[in-house]
Formats: sequence, structure tokens, C-alpha cells
Amino acid sequence: MGDKSAAGNMARRLEFSDLETEIKAAIVEKVLRPTDLKSLCLVNKQLHELAVKPLYRNVSLDLGSGHDSRLASFLSPKNIGLKHVRQVRLYLANIRDRCNQKRQADFATQMLLEFLPEDVLEEFSWCPWESFPAESLKLLYSRQRRMKWLEVMSLDRDVLPDLKQNPKLQNDLFSNARKLALYPENRQTLELSRFFVEKTSDRLEELIVHCNFDSPDPRDHAPSPPNVIDPRELNDSATGPGLLTRTVFAGMLPFDRCTPFPKLKSLRLHRISLRYSADTWCQFVNFHDIEQLRIYNCPGADSLLGQLSRANHLPKQLKALEIQHKDNAENECLLALEGFLCLVSGLQDLVIDMENIKTLPNAAGIVRHGKTLELLNVHGSQDCGLLATTTPSGDTDAEELVWNIDEISKICKSCTKLEQLSCAWPQTSLVRSPTPSGRRGRMR
Repeated sequence: MGDKSAAGNMARRLEFSDLETEIKAAIVEKVLRPTDLKSLCLVNKQLHELAVKPLYRNVSLDLGSGHDSRLASFLSPKNIGLKHVRQVRLYLANIRDRCNQKRQADFATQMLLEFLPEDVLEEFSWCPWESFPAESLKLLYSRQRRMKWLEVMSLDRDVLPDLKQNPKLQNDLFSNARKLALYPENRQTLELSRFFVEKTSDRLEELIVHCNFDSPDPRDHAPSPPNVIDPRELNDSATGPGLLTRTVFAGMLPFDRCTPFPKLKSLRLHRISLRYSADTWCQFVNFHDIEQLRIYNCPGADSLLGQLSRANHLPKQLKALEIQHKDNAENECLLALEGFLCLVSGLQDLVIDMENIKTLPNAAGIVRHGKTLELLNVHGSQDCGLLATTTPSGDTDAEELVWNIDEISKICKSCTKLEQLSCAWPQTSLVRSPTPSGRRGRMR
């Protein structure tokens, strides 16, 4: 009887309400969906205090609509979740009438930055390709002095002189910065990017460069607007660095004698011409130490992959590789990628999205990473020429390429740690004998 009574008491002690607060907090941290966290907040006071921390950690807001009035309750001093906010991402709301939307969003942003508690943010992102108010940026930097993620975006006026005249603000701003996202789209943002790179180069761990320059219309013979930069001036050429690299990374000139970023582990490039700049990037980035490499819509990406296939630049610690590219008729990027995959080792995440290719990457390059690969996302399509149509998102309706069943089988058998797979499925039924009229689909 005594043993049964003790066992019964032990079973009662295992109820969730009787667990230690630290154990409850660890369990709540595993809840990912915001709706579930919101439901937990309504259970009791203790769970409210535990769930509010992960619920408010990452906040995304759509501004510039009638819903901006809800900010007042969100920013109330009684909201215990505000002190747990670490990341804020701002977007423009998708509404039909956009008249004065930007002005309304600017006002809401100003109010948000004024009422957020000081020194809580680690990351602040302005996502639209619209100019951000310089006064709001100065307010952000003066109140949030522990940010690890800094962004350089287009502003409504030049803020660089104000930053240079305030050494204390510089020290507070750059002392904790570890990640830098540059969004150059004019000469002003190029100069501001240079200042941020110079101030963070010795401690930078992650670098994003996403260009958004307007190209001049070749049919227009009138003088180009001041902010429109000719690609021949912007990009590197066979004779030397272009405006982009020699401005943003001016502190490292001359590149052939510079010291690479000492702590850089992650690099992400968007819309950067790499045809003649691949060698330049290899001079101020130590690719031996890069753990994450992402290349999106960069002409000449095959040049960079070719450089990285050499022994003096081959990554030794690469864990994640992501490439989004529209290849040329010779499929030079695809060939360079296949060679690179057969040389590098230890990939855990591999994402490939390519257009205008004749075949998917050879399965042998993927099988090489079978013992470490956890995520595999491979999609490719051929060029349909004049028959292809483009969706508003920029995708084409070209039919996806597929591996044959032998290649799929080889990948699935070799990649024993694979947790997520996304690809076009061969024309083979999973429940019937193989026939030529199978159905094409995706497996995730």
C-alpha cells in the first residue's frame, strides 16, 4: 500500500502546474506559432508572463493603414511584452488607396520609436524600397544603443554629417554591431555604406549587400537623373574596381594588399555583377572561414564559384549554400556549381533555384554531402523562349526539370540526415507501376 501511495503522489507531482518555473519556460520556448503563444497568455498569470517573452521577441508591423490606431494599445506602458521586443520589421500595408500612406507610416514609425523602451532592440528593419525619415533614424540610434543588426537604406536626407559630428553616438551605435545589411540604390547610400563598413569591419560577422540601382533606358538619349548610375561605372571592369566596390570598401584599398574581414562568417549578395569583381571579393573576404553563402540574381556568379573552387579560396567551414540565378545559354553557372559542390564538403543546407538550365545539378555533387545534408531545396527550369510568361512575382511558368528516378533514389539513400526535401517529382506514380503518363508534382 505504501508503495502505491508513493507512486500516486509522484504521478500527481508530474502535473504541468507543479513543474519548476524554469522547466515551464523551457517548454514554452518550444512553442513556435504566435497564435499558440497568444492562447497560452490567456491561461493564467504565470503562463502569461512566460509566453509573452517569445511572443514579443520578433514583431512585424504593416504601417500606413487604418490599423495604425492599434499601435496605441501595443505601446501602452501596461504592456509587459514591450521590454521583450528584440526585432522590429516594418512594412507598408497593402491597401488600395496609397495617397499619403508613406506620410502616415512615417508618423507611426516615429511614435513606435519614441514609446519603445530604451536599449531593448537588437534588430530594426525597414523593408519597403522607400526612403526612411532621417529624423526617425537618428531617434532610433539615440534610444536603441545595443543593436547587433544595422541597416543602411535610402533616407529622405543625408544623415552622414550628423553621425560624423557625434562621436558618442558612433561609439554606442557600432560597439555591439555584428551584422550589417547594405541596401545601396544611389550615391548617398553608397557613401553611408562605406562609413558603416569602416566602423564595423573588425567585428563584423554577417554582411548583406543588396543593390537596387535604376538602369538608364538605352532608348532615352536625354541626360540621366543624378541617382541613375551607368552599370559600366557601377560595376567592376577588366581594368579595375567599379563605383560599388571602391566606394563601399574604400577603407580596404588597395584590395590586393588589404586584410580581409577577420570575423566574417556569413555573406549574402543580391543583384551584384560578379563577372569582373569575383577576384575583388576574394581579396577582402576570407572564404576559408565563411559558413553561410547566399547569392541571388548576381550576373557572373559562375566567376565567383570558379574562384571558390581554387584551393586558396575553397571554403573549409561552409554549412549553408543558396543560389538563385538565371543562367546563360552555355549554362556556365550550372557547370561551375557542379564543380564547386564536388570540391566543398560538409554542407547542411543547400538551396538551388535556377532558370534557363538544361538539366538539374548532377546528383553526385549532392550525394557528396550525404552525411551532413539536412535541408535540400532544388528547383530548375528551361528557357521557354517567347512562349514563357512571367508572373507578378517575377517567376516564369516554365515547366520544372526533374531528376530521373535513379538520381532521386541515390540522393534519398545517401542523405541519411535529410529533414526537408523540396524538388519537382519525376513522372512516376508512388502507388502504381511506372508509366509514361505519370503526374508531375512536388515533394516536401
